Amino acid sequence: MSKVKKVCIVLAAPSNGTKQDIFVSKMCRVYAESLKKKGIEVDLIDIYKDVEKSEFQLLDYSEGKDAKVSEYQLRIKGADMLVVFYAVWWNAIPAALKGFLERVFTHPFAYKIISRKVEGQLDGKRARVFVFDDRSSFESKMFFNNDTKTFWQKGIFRNCDLNGKLKVFSRLFPFTDDKAIKIERDIKLMSEKLNSGKSVLDLL
Repeated sequence: MSKVKKVCIVLAAPSNGTKQDIFVSKMCRVYAESLKKKGIEVDLIDIYKDVEKSEFQLLDYSEGKDAKVSEYQLRIKGADMLVVFYAVWWNAIPAALKGFLERVFTHPFAYKIISRKVEGQLDGKRARVFVFDDRSSFESKMFFNNDTKTFWQKGIFRNCDLNGKLKVFSRLFPFTDDKAIKIERDIKLMSEKLNSGKSVLDLL
């Protein structure tokens, strides 16, 4: 597999949000800076910042495609790898990220319907999704039907033809300094292993 030269990171965490949201933003910056030190170009899409600046309308489903959506699609298409950072809200993906995916990962950019079958159009692009969840992995599996895993692996990754991997940092509540230190160490390690010749399993 060819080396990653450019990464597009999508951050879905408000800068004025909860302690957990602020931590997610920090981990995104830690990951991005670590990649830059390796000589990898980083293109950051901050969904909440773009919404606050009125550059991106989450609920605009009018006919046609606005310039910002086209811009996002070009930025994703131009990267060797897509990375997403977000925290689970109310046991689900944040509305802002859901709106982003619904408006950007559209037909025919991300998929096409051919002979009544969905065929992904992102050509096996690598993707890494970092999820920060207060729930334990047991709770997610037993009470929420592995909703996060199902959404990404059976929804976005498969339908859009993404070579995607999911990393969930679970049981964040109660949030402690020890947990924060361990997660930051793991984030740095995963970024440092990119392009190192390690296996895909080593990356996660």
